[in-house]
Amino acid sequence: MTRSNRILNRVILAVLGLVLIAAAAYVAGGSGLGLPNIPKPSVGVLWAIVGGAVVVIVLSLIWILSRGRGRIRHLIEAESADGSVTIDALLVADLVGDALADQPDVVAVSSTGFRMRRRSVLSLRVTARRGADLARVIRAVDTAVEQLDGVLEQQLPVLLHVTGAVRATRQVR
Repeated sequence: MTRSNRILNRVILAVLGLVLIAAAAYVAGGSGLGLPNIPKPSVGVLWAIVGGAVVVIVLSLIWILSRGRGRIRHLIEAESADGSVTIDALLVADLVGDALADQPDVVAVSSTGFRMRRRSVLSLRVTARRGADLARVIRAVDTAVEQLDGVLEQQLPVLLHVTGAVRATRQVR
């Protein structure tokens, strides 16, 4: 849900659910289940219901098919006379991870690429040890990203997410 509003998603789901409940109640009303008898609508009303259902189905399909975009595998794609160059988000995670290898507070580094407003954005997830000095970890990541910008010869917007690692404990009996 990177491009949509969470409340709008809930409202659409609620309206779709109410439409389905109303349709099920209408169908069950004539099936002899002992439910209150619902008066049969005219042909024009039935066509309006069918038209509304088709519109809801088409809008739902458009909504479903347009979600989930934004995540990209290749952060940089460049064309030149000699050929093309693509740089994968996993390569960037390896480069940043290697730059942070001497940091004792950093356990792991992973990355994902996103397309936002026609630009590639790097999302870095750094896992720090429990009790780590977060200011030092952030400074180290900042230095690693500056080195990465120098290697890539362009500046990527970076979203940094620092998480804490669970300490492994050993039970002694």
